[in-house]
Amino acid sequence: MNLSFMKKLVLLALLTAVLAPFQVQADYKALLKSGEELYATDYWLDKVDKNVIRLLINGGMTRIPRSDVRYIAPVPTSNQRVRTAIKRITFQQRPGLASASLSEQQKTATNKKAPSPFQQEAELLAQEQDLAKEAYREALKNGDIEKRQEARDKIQKLTQQLNDLRDRVMVDNLGEVPDWWRW
Repeated sequence: MNLSFMKKLVLLALLTAVLAPFQVQADYKALLKSGEELYATDYWLDKVDKNVIRLLINGGMTRIPRSDVRYIAPVPTSNQRVRTAIKRITFQQRPGLASASLSEQQKTATNKKAPSPFQQEAELLAQEQDLAKEAYREALKNGDIEKRQEARDKIQKLTQQLNDLRDRVMVDNLGEVPDWWRW
């Protein structure tokens, strides 16, 4: 092999090694209230501490206080035909901040109609889930391992039912989660 080809090969290998960490695709951008932007491949609300959002960044887990996040949005893809389902984690307004605009209030007023069968089913599942969580706490307090496991299994089953219901609701609403959905 000639020497210039070897130099090019070594240079290409070095560039690949240096730039490899920057080639990770980010699916979501989190804008913090401090102005910092974080790019993550996935995110979710912590199941134990509801005031923490977990971000999957470069294969590692980062925990951010929910109150520090302004918003999380999908990063636009180069393919316009790709639809991204946006996860919903609400960042509630603090008291004293401006309320929704008049047009948003009018939209909300017109959208208020009888609850859908899906909403009623979700409410029932959520109530059952709350009862199962209470049973779990009670079993935990009493040290009853068998009842704790039963309650845990029921919570997991109800969570799966809520996830399945959310999927059915999204199909019914053309891929979007309606405003009333909160589970």
